[in-house]
Amino acid sequence: MGEGTDRHFTKPGEVTIGGLYNNLATIVPLHAVISSDGALAIGGLNGTGVTGLLVNTDGTLAIGGITGDDEVVALKMDTATNTLMTIDYAHHEVHAGSHFFYTDKTELGSTGTTDYIVEPTTDDTWAHMLIRATGSAITQIDIYEDCTRTGTTDVVTFNSDRNSTDSAVTTVYKGSSTDGADGTLIMTHKSGGATQQSRAPMDWNRANEIILKSGSKYLLRFTSGTAANLCNLVLEWYEHTNA
Repeated sequence: MGEGTDRHFTKPGEVTIGGLYNNLATIVPLHAVISSDGALAIGGLNGTGVTGLLVNTDGTLAIGGITGDDEVVALKMDTATNTLMTIDYAHHEVHAGSHFFYTDKTELGSTGTTDYIVEPTTDDTWAHMLIRATGSAITQIDIYEDCTRTGTTDVVTFNSDRNSTDSAVTTVYKGSSTDGADGTLIMTHKSGGATQQSRAPMDWNRANEIILKSGSKYLLRFTSGTAANLCNLVLEWYEHTNA
Protein backbone atom coordinates (compact mmCIF):
# COMPACT_ATOMS: atom_id res chain seq x y z
CA MET A 1 0.00 0.00 0.00
CA GLY A 2 1.05 3.55 -0.52
CA GLU A 3 1.72 6.21 2.03
CA GLY A 4 -0.55 8.84 3.56
CA THR A 5 -4.23 9.14 4.17
CA ASP A 6 -6.98 11.15 2.61
CA ARG A 7 -10.22 12.62 3.89
CA HIS A 8 -12.52 14.43 1.52
CA PHE A 9 -16.15 15.09 0.67
CA THR A 10 -17.34 13.69 -2.67
CA LYS A 11 -20.84 15.20 -2.68
CA PRO A 12 -23.33 16.38 -0.06
CA GLY A 13 -23.91 13.65 2.49
CA GLU A 14 -20.76 11.63 1.67
CA VAL A 15 -17.29 11.44 3.17
CA THR A 16 -14.43 9.18 2.08
CA ILE A 17 -11.53 8.20 4.34
CA GLY A 18 -8.70 6.14 2.88
CA GLY A 19 -5.14 5.89 1.72
CA LEU A 20 -3.24 6.59 -1.47
CA TYR A 21 -2.18 3.67 -3.64
CA ASN A 22 1.51 3.66 -4.69
CA ASN A 23 1.78 7.38 -3.87
CA LEU A 24 -0.56 8.15 -6.75
CA ALA A 25 -3.75 10.13 -6.59
CA THR A 26 -5.81 6.93 -6.37
CA ILE A 27 -7.75 6.62 -3.13
CA VAL A 28 -8.40 3.23 -1.53
CA PRO A 29 -11.38 4.32 0.54
CA LEU A 30 -13.43 3.50 3.53
CA HIS A 31 -16.63 5.08 2.33
CA ALA A 32 -19.60 6.28 4.34
CA VAL A 33 -22.78 7.59 2.74
CA ILE A 34 -26.30 8.51 3.77
CA SER A 35 -28.75 7.46 1.05
CA SER A 36 -31.87 9.40 0.11
CA ASP A 37 -34.02 7.22 2.38
CA GLY A 38 -31.77 7.88 5.39
CA ALA A 39 -29.85 4.58 5.42
CA LEU A 40 -26.16 4.60 6.34
CA ALA A 41 -23.68 2.50 4.33
CA ILE A 42 -20.08 1.85 5.33
CA GLY A 43 -17.80 -0.07 3.00
CA GLY A 44 -15.91 0.02 -0.27
CA LEU A 45 -16.59 2.28 -3.22
CA ASN A 46 -16.77 0.92 -6.75
CA GLY A 47 -17.80 2.40 -10.07
CA THR A 48 -21.53 2.15 -9.39
CA GLY A 49 -21.90 2.72 -5.67
CA VAL A 50 -21.09 1.59 -2.14
CA THR A 51 -20.93 -2.01 -0.98
CA GLY A 52 -20.65 -2.93 2.66
CA LEU A 53 -22.53 -2.68 5.93
CA LEU A 54 -25.87 -0.90 5.89
CA VAL A 55 -27.69 0.63 8.84
CA ASN A 56 -31.32 0.82 7.78
CA THR A 57 -33.65 3.63 8.80
CA ASP A 58 -35.40 1.28 11.24
CA GLY A 59 -32.08 0.58 13.01
CA THR A 60 -31.56 -2.92 11.59
CA LEU A 61 -28.27 -4.02 10.03
CA ALA A 62 -27.86 -5.45 6.54
CA ILE A 63 -25.01 -6.34 4.22
CA GLY A 64 -25.43 -5.03 0.71
CA GLY A 65 -24.84 -1.84 -1.16
CA ILE A 66 -26.08 1.39 -2.63
CA THR A 67 -26.31 1.58 -6.40
CA GLY A 68 -25.39 4.50 -8.61
CA ASP A 69 -29.04 5.54 -8.48
CA ASP A 70 -28.81 5.89 -4.67
CA GLU A 71 -30.94 2.77 -4.20
CA VAL A 72 -30.24 0.49 -1.23
CA VAL A 73 -29.79 -3.16 -2.21
CA ALA A 74 -29.18 -5.53 0.69
CA LEU A 75 -28.96 -9.22 1.45
CA LYS A 76 -32.25 -10.42 2.87
CA MET A 77 -33.11 -12.82 5.68
CA ASP A 78 -36.11 -15.06 6.17
CA THR A 79 -37.99 -13.69 9.18
CA ALA A 80 -39.19 -17.12 10.34
CA THR A 81 -35.81 -18.90 10.38
CA ASN A 82 -33.36 -15.96 10.39
CA THR A 83 -31.49 -17.55 7.46
CA LEU A 84 -30.17 -15.73 4.41
CA MET A 85 -32.38 -15.85 1.33
CA THR A 86 -30.18 -16.87 -1.59
CA ILE A 87 -30.36 -18.62 -4.96
CA ASP A 88 -27.65 -20.66 -6.67
CA TYR A 89 -25.78 -19.30 -9.67
CA ALA A 90 -27.62 -21.37 -12.29
CA HIS A 91 -30.90 -20.04 -10.87
CA HIS A 92 -29.50 -16.52 -11.19
CA GLU A 93 -28.77 -17.21 -14.87
CA VAL A 94 -32.44 -18.11 -15.35
CA HIS A 95 -33.36 -14.67 -14.01
CA ALA A 96 -30.72 -13.10 -16.28
CA GLY A 97 -32.26 -14.70 -19.38
CA SER A 98 -29.14 -16.71 -20.26
CA HIS A 99 -30.33 -20.19 -19.21
CA PHE A 100 -31.66 -22.58 -21.87
CA PHE A 101 -33.08 -26.08 -22.31
CA TYR A 102 -33.83 -28.73 -24.91
CA THR A 103 -35.78 -31.97 -24.54
CA ASP A 104 -36.49 -34.79 -26.97
CA LYS A 105 -37.98 -38.28 -27.05
CA THR A 106 -37.53 -41.17 -29.45
CA GLU A 107 -38.51 -44.84 -29.65
CA LEU A 108 -35.72 -47.21 -30.67
CA GLY A 109 -35.76 -50.84 -31.69
CA SER A 110 -33.19 -53.39 -30.58
CA THR A 111 -29.67 -52.18 -31.64
CA GLY A 112 -31.25 -48.92 -32.86
CA THR A 113 -29.36 -45.66 -32.40
CA THR A 114 -30.06 -41.94 -32.45
CA ASP A 115 -27.49 -39.13 -32.41
CA TYR A 116 -27.47 -35.55 -31.20
CA ILE A 117 -24.77 -32.97 -31.95
CA VAL A 118 -24.15 -30.12 -29.49
CA GLU A 119 -22.03 -27.31 -30.89
CA PRO A 120 -20.79 -24.47 -28.62
CA THR A 121 -19.46 -21.22 -30.08
CA THR A 122 -15.79 -20.61 -30.81
CA ASP A 123 -15.58 -17.51 -28.61
CA ASP A 124 -15.45 -17.13 -24.81
CA THR A 125 -19.21 -17.62 -24.29
CA TRP A 126 -19.01 -20.98 -22.52
CA ALA A 127 -21.92 -23.39 -22.10
CA HIS A 128 -22.30 -24.85 -18.57
CA MET A 129 -24.45 -27.92 -19.24
CA LEU A 130 -26.36 -30.58 -17.31
CA ILE A 131 -27.25 -33.76 -19.21
CA ARG A 132 -29.90 -36.36 -18.42
CA ALA A 133 -30.67 -39.47 -20.48
CA THR A 134 -33.33 -42.09 -19.79
CA GLY A 135 -34.58 -45.26 -21.46
CA SER A 136 -37.44 -47.59 -20.65
CA ALA A 137 -35.27 -50.68 -21.27
CA ILE A 138 -31.61 -51.56 -21.85
CA THR A 139 -30.04 -48.30 -23.02
CA GLN A 140 -26.51 -47.04 -23.57
CA ILE A 141 -25.57 -43.35 -23.73
CA ASP A 142 -22.17 -42.33 -25.12
CA ILE A 143 -20.82 -38.77 -25.19
CA TYR A 144 -17.94 -37.89 -27.49
CA GLU A 145 -15.85 -34.70 -27.63
CA ASP A 146 -14.20 -33.19 -30.73
CA CYS A 147 -16.65 -34.91 -33.06
CA THR A 148 -16.13 -34.12 -36.77
CA ARG A 149 -19.56 -35.22 -37.97
CA THR A 150 -22.14 -32.68 -39.13
CA GLY A 151 -25.50 -32.24 -37.42
CA THR A 152 -28.46 -32.85 -39.74
CA THR A 153 -31.50 -31.13 -38.17
CA ASP A 154 -31.10 -27.84 -36.31
CA VAL A 155 -33.61 -28.13 -33.45
CA VAL A 156 -35.32 -25.40 -31.45
CA THR A 157 -33.95 -24.64 -27.98
CA PHE A 158 -35.79 -22.56 -25.39
CA ASN A 159 -34.95 -19.84 -22.90
CA SER A 160 -35.81 -20.84 -19.31
CA ASP A 161 -37.12 -17.32 -18.75
CA ARG A 162 -40.18 -17.47 -20.98
CA ASN A 163 -40.41 -13.67 -20.88
CA SER A 164 -36.95 -13.30 -22.42
CA THR A 165 -36.34 -12.97 -26.16
CA ASP A 166 -32.64 -13.94 -25.89
CA SER A 167 -31.54 -16.99 -27.86
CA ALA A 168 -28.83 -19.53 -27.11
CA VAL A 169 -25.56 -19.34 -29.01
CA THR A 170 -25.03 -23.07 -28.41
CA THR A 171 -26.57 -25.05 -31.29
CA VAL A 172 -28.20 -28.47 -30.93
CA TYR A 173 -28.83 -30.86 -33.84
CA LYS A 174 -30.77 -34.11 -34.00
CA GLY A 175 -29.06 -36.67 -36.23
CA SER A 176 -25.54 -36.66 -37.62
CA SER A 177 -23.85 -37.22 -40.96
CA THR A 178 -22.20 -40.54 -41.82
CA ASP A 179 -18.91 -38.88 -42.72
CA GLY A 180 -16.39 -37.77 -40.10
CA ALA A 181 -15.44 -39.31 -36.76
CA ASP A 182 -17.23 -39.71 -33.43
CA GLY A 183 -14.39 -38.06 -31.52
CA THR A 184 -13.05 -38.91 -28.06
CA LEU A 185 -15.38 -40.86 -25.77
CA ILE A 186 -15.54 -38.91 -22.49
CA MET A 187 -18.67 -40.38 -20.85
CA THR A 188 -20.56 -43.67 -21.20
CA HIS A 189 -23.35 -45.38 -19.29
CA LYS A 190 -25.45 -48.49 -19.91
CA SER A 191 -28.28 -49.87 -17.75
CA GLY A 192 -31.90 -50.93 -17.80
CA GLY A 193 -33.74 -54.25 -17.93
CA ALA A 194 -34.94 -56.41 -20.82
CA THR A 195 -37.94 -57.58 -18.77
CA GLN A 196 -40.09 -55.85 -16.15
CA GLN A 197 -38.85 -52.64 -17.72
CA SER A 198 -41.02 -50.32 -15.63
CA ARG A 199 -39.15 -51.58 -12.56
CA ALA A 200 -35.66 -51.31 -14.05
CA PRO A 201 -35.42 -48.45 -16.54
CA MET A 202 -32.20 -46.71 -17.51
CA ASP A 203 -31.86 -43.28 -15.88
CA TRP A 204 -28.53 -41.47 -16.18
CA ASN A 205 -28.20 -37.98 -14.77
CA ARG A 206 -24.94 -36.04 -14.63
CA ALA A 207 -25.38 -34.15 -11.37
CA ASN A 208 -22.47 -31.76 -11.95
CA GLU A 209 -22.34 -29.42 -14.90
CA ILE A 210 -19.85 -29.90 -17.69
CA ILE A 211 -18.36 -26.77 -19.25
CA LEU A 212 -18.27 -27.53 -22.96
CA LYS A 213 -14.99 -26.88 -24.73
CA SER A 214 -15.17 -23.79 -26.93
CA GLY A 215 -15.27 -24.63 -30.62
CA SER A 216 -15.65 -28.38 -30.06
CA LYS A 217 -18.56 -30.49 -31.30
CA TYR A 218 -20.11 -33.02 -28.94
CA LEU A 219 -21.85 -36.21 -30.09
CA LEU A 220 -24.48 -37.74 -27.80
CA ARG A 221 -25.58 -41.22 -28.94
CA PHE A 222 -28.36 -43.47 -27.65
CA THR A 223 -28.03 -47.18 -28.40
CA SER A 224 -30.93 -49.47 -27.53
CA GLY A 225 -30.57 -53.08 -26.40
CA THR A 226 -34.30 -53.82 -26.43
CA ALA A 227 -37.22 -53.38 -28.81
CA ALA A 228 -39.73 -50.54 -28.32
CA ASN A 229 -37.30 -48.65 -26.08
CA LEU A 230 -38.57 -45.21 -25.08
CA CYS A 231 -35.56 -42.87 -24.81
CA ASN A 232 -35.50 -39.29 -23.52
CA LEU A 233 -32.86 -36.56 -23.52
CA VAL A 234 -32.83 -33.45 -21.34
CA LEU A 235 -30.19 -30.73 -21.81
CA GLU A 236 -30.08 -27.69 -19.51
CA TRP A 237 -27.37 -25.07 -19.69
CA TYR A 238 -26.49 -21.46 -19.09
CA GLU A 239 -24.12 -19.38 -21.19
CA HIS A 240 -21.56 -17.30 -19.37
CA THR A 241 -18.70 -15.19 -20.71
CA ASN A 242 -15.48 -16.65 -19.32
CA ALA A 243 -13.53 -14.12 -17.27
